[in-house]
Amino acid sequence: MERPVMEVEVGGVWLSHPVILASGVLNETAASMMRAVEGGAAAVVTKSISLAEREGHPNPTFVELRTGYLNSMGVPNPGIEHYTKEIERFREEMPQVPVILSLYGESVEEFEELGRAARTLPVEAVEVNLSCPNVEEGGIAFGKDPDGVYSAVRAVRRGFPRGVWAKLTAHCPDIVEAAKAAERGGADALVAINTLKGIAIDPYLAMPVLASGTGGYSGEGIKPLALEKVWELASSGEVEAPIVGSGGITTGLDAVEFLMAGAAAVEVGSAVRRRGVGVFSQIREEIEAFLVEEGYGSAGEIVGLALERYPHEEVGE
Repeated sequence: MERPVMEVEVGGVWLSHPVILASGVLNETAASMMRAVEGGAAAVVTKSISLAEREGHPNPTFVELRTGYLNSMGVPNPGIEHYTKEIERFREEMPQVPVILSLYGESVEEFEELGRAARTLPVEAVEVNLSCPNVEEGGIAFGKDPDGVYSAVRAVRRGFPRGVWAKLTAHCPDIVEAAKAAERGGADALVAINTLKGIAIDPYLAMPVLASGTGGYSGEGIKPLALEKVWELASSGEVEAPIVGSGGITTGLDAVEFLMAGAAAVEVGSAVRRRGVGVFSQIREEIEAFLVEEGYGSAGEIVGLALERYPHEEVGE
């Protein structure tokens, strides 16, 4: 049997296979992003970048749990002007690998400025981090309501002419409405989901482990929740943009589940800590082995397959 076709297209970005480096891991420098590509990533999403430099939160900012990780880094980054050299250095060394620049803004104006700044950079797309706090609305995350989603995505779209991906949060009343707002704002693709809010407490100190108290929970433990959000988006019949699944993906079969739920591709981050930088190649090979074993001709053939085989009538919880 011929090898299955692994190439996919997501929001105007062509990928050699559906496994992408997620924002937040191995993306602080050109060298670290190159390591991810050498480990098999088809594309890289950068760390979230703001207009000005951010120092981040005081330590401790990271803790390993039984089923994942909790972090509250505070988005430390050098600002878009200084990060430009990392993108350019990466592009010089790996010109064929797509780069998606993650944007962090705390106001509509900031997002628009970031979009304008990004248009001059050698990136195929930008990813709008909708978990950013909107300081004009009392610090409520942009992604928590459709109006916030629309305003952030639309602001970036005004400044940036290429692919715009919207990274949705599960911490919203209705993720389908959030996705529709992102589409109205000009999103070419939807990423579901960002980390989930969590907390860890040291029982011997009787206080939270993280200096900031709560943080973003990622890793294997959030996979069923992230998968359900992809399913909800894809099964709604109201969302047209391609979906990128993100959250707890550690193996090729995890990725297959996301594809079958309706994702066109997946982002992988925390699994690097569990399986090493070669996890991207491992997941790609495991997807390919599954396709061969089950007689599928391409990765695209299984996208949304579980939706097609599931009864359309609502089933009680």
